[in-house]
Amino acid sequence: MTGLGFRIKTTRSVLNLTQTLYGRLLRITQGTVSDWEREITHPSRGDLRLVADLFHDSEKVFHWLETGKDNPGLRPKHRY
Repeated sequence: MTGLGFRIKTTRSVLNLTQTLYGRLLRITQGTVSDWEREITHPSRGDLRLVADLFHDSEKVFHWLETGKDNPGLRPKHRY
């Protein structure tokens, strides 16, 4: 699995967060996180920006989230 859902789950895993805590951080529900990861629904570009902003090199992370190209090497800005 290498789609957007996989990339969203990867960001969550790198942050070492449950779906519930990840959702709280992004101000969305756990169910929305689950739907994104299973590709039932897709985040908006604004939501992708919020995810990317959790990491250093957020522009590269945003590009990777949108396209799946050029994995930026995810480095969280903070410990959560």
